[in-house]
Amino acid sequence: MNGNSSNSHLVINASTSRNRKPSDEATFHDLCYVFESDMEKLCTALTDALPAIINSISQIVVSLLISFYFSWRLAWPITCLGIVAFLWISIFTAFGMSAIDQETELISKTFQSLTSSLSYRELCNKQYSIGIKRATFFGIVVGSMQLFLFFGMGLGALYGNWLIDEGLMYYPGLIFVIACSIIPAACKLGQIHSNWINFAAIKYVCRHVQRAKDIQSVASIFAETDIAPPNYWINIAFKRKQFLLNFLKNELKIEGEEAASFHPRNTFAFQKLKSSAFGRWKLYAIGFIFCLIFAAGPPTFTYLNGNLYEFYKPDKTKFFQDGSTISWKYLTAGIIACIGGIISTIIFAKNGEAIARKIRCAVYSDCIQRHGAALTDSIQRALLPLLTKSANNCKGAFDARLSQFSVGVFTLAFGIAYVFEKNLASAFLCSICFVIQAINQYVVFRISHIHTKRAMADKNDKGRIALIAFEQLNEVEISTSLEIIESRHDSFLSYSFEKHSSIIPIQALRYTFIFALPQVTQALAYVIGCYLVMEDLVRPVVIYKVVQTLYMSAFSISTIAQYNADVDKARLGALNLKDILTDNIDDSERTDSPSTNDHRTINIQEIL
Repeated sequence: MNGNSSNSHLVINASTSRNRKPSDEATFHDLCYVFESDMEKLCTALTDALPAIINSISQIVVSLLISFYFSWRLAWPITCLGIVAFLWISIFTAFGMSAIDQETELISKTFQSLTSSLSYRELCNKQYSIGIKRATFFGIVVGSMQLFLFFGMGLGALYGNWLIDEGLMYYPGLIFVIACSIIPAACKLGQIHSNWINFAAIKYVCRHVQRAKDIQSVASIFAETDIAPPNYWINIAFKRKQFLLNFLKNELKIEGEEAASFHPRNTFAFQKLKSSAFGRWKLYAIGFIFCLIFAAGPPTFTYLNGNLYEFYKPDKTKFFQDGSTISWKYLTAGIIACIGGIISTIIFAKNGEAIARKIRCAVYSDCIQRHGAALTDSIQRALLPLLTKSANNCKGAFDARLSQFSVGVFTLAFGIAYVFEKNLASAFLCSICFVIQAINQYVVFRISHIHTKRAMADKNDKGRIALIAFEQLNEVEISTSLEIIESRHDSFLSYSFEKHSSIIPIQALRYTFIFALPQVTQALAYVIGCYLVMEDLVRPVVIYKVVQTLYMSAFSISTIAQYNADVDKARLGALNLKDILTDNIDDSERTDSPSTNDHRTINIQEIL
């Protein structure tokens, strides 16, 4: 953050003292936005992407070492399948990231397309198409991860049992250990591109800093006190103020309604958005059916694993035939689950993109009706947040994220129903363990979400006060207060750093509860299972089926909890667009809605 502070000063100082033309005015906002966007990507690369890359590489290395140590004969064909999985996932992850880049490029063209209704509707159609293409690629990735997991166990059941029959491997449990170590690690490594791409920001940030340093080193020749300003410097102080305003707004990321509305209500606008979205109920019904199919994957996987170990009897010596039969079941189940995941993702994404396109066109049409076809530059810039952020937020509760939420709920329901069918005593006691885990996870997720929201709201409140004071300064005061503004800007960056740092411990706790707590719960469930086995209340293989089904189903809890944040964003988006989504709003709702305009008078010394 300290680096961010110094780099910000370079950009401010250099850009406000360099030779500027009126025609360049529209590029200043873009320059600030690109700089802040690259800095944000750099922070993401160092805080999120780097640990994920290290984790992915470590997981694949450890899985290969363990697998080849226990049985190299079984490990090498599973490794070959893992290589195929890695390449397949990598290719479609790269396609998905390319689609995201195309989306970003289209968003950057929004301002230029507002010149005519035809050009903007063409842009909306392109965004719709690219959104569906992106969802298709990532749907293939999600479905393929299930597919390769089933394929891995199927190959292990086929080849592993042949090795057992030939006396080349002695422990059937190695089939599960090797297949379920290498394949998930390979699939995870295949998604490394989505993390690695963030490091490209390092190159761009270095360019920003170097460019700012070069400009600053020669800035003195443009000082107003040294030479007479050129003709196009008629009002250089005003231009300096506009640039600084654009820069600070991009850096502070003030969101009027979002910062003011800590608990967004289920407004009439959001209700109308829901009714419009679920007006496509037939398509959603088909999507939910495929969600059910995809959600049945984890319980089916555990069911087949249990059946695999059922035919290992002390008096039986040949297992290849049984392994061949069950390998086809793995293959069939994997293909069905993969198809369900792909189609469900595409259906929900198509609905979400249709909603976003409809909202974007409605916002633009409403603006045309209010202000005429020839929109001024200021009106076009005021439209940008509604057409980009608010419209995208609105679709968040109804696109592929709704599909993920539905799959999570169905997976949990299938898992619970399956284990109670197997054995009542073990299912009841183990379910208690995982229910306690679910409650603890949900509480921690909510605490993390609320704490993050409060920290960002405090940061934005402080930034908003600064902007109000800054906007009230005249050009003369701006020129004589640059050092004060820079000092106060330092103060805000320090405050922002403190708020972001306060989030780190709760985020670390959240990460622990997602990945570490299920391991503890699984171990505790097996301890209870061992007691039941010793009391002859249940067979060991049944304990495996019960615990593993609950363990795999419990991972959906984090997805379920995350959807709450997506709904919050959709509510905020609907709140920002309430005048467009609704034909009339109750006076009470208008009164209660937070205001985005604050007309307080603040002195320059009160900034930050």
